[in-house]
Amino acid sequence: MSYEWVAQYLDKSFEELAYGPDKFDCFGLVWHVNKTQNHVELPRFDNIDYQIARINAEINDQALSEDWEEVESPQEFDCVVMRRAGEAYHVGVWLDVDGGKVLHATQKGIFCNDLGGLRRMSFHHINFYRFAHVNH
Repeated sequence: MSYEWVAQYLDKSFEELAYGPDKFDCFGLVWHVNKTQNHVELPRFDNIDYQIARINAEINDQALSEDWEEVESPQEFDCVVMRRAGEAYHVGVWLDVDGGKVLHATQKGIFCNDLGGLRRMSFHHINFYRFAHVNH
C-alpha cells in the first residue's frame, strides 16, 4: 500500500470537534482517515465529553463502548489510544508503514510518529483498539 496520501494531512490544522477535510481534532482525524482511506465509517461523536467517555468505557470494560475491542497487535487503521493517569487523553490511527506509525492531530498540528516518538511526547500508556464491526 502506498502512503503518499498521508502527506495531505500534515499541513492541516487542529480544531476541537472537527472531522475534516481541512481541520481535525484527534478523533476527527481517525474518523476521516478510516472513512476516506479504509472505506469504513466509524461512529461519530459531536460531543467531546461523550467521545472521551466511550474510549474510557472500553478501557474500563464497560458496556458503553461495545463498538471497540482492545487488540495486542495493531493492524492498519486501528485506533491508538494514549492515556495519562489512566484516562484516555489522545487518539490516533495506526499505519502499517516503516515498522508502524501513528497519524494523529494535536493542537500543534497533524503528525505521523512511531511509538518512540509518541513516548517522547509524554504518551507512555498506549493501547490499540479495533472497531468491532470491521474484519481485518
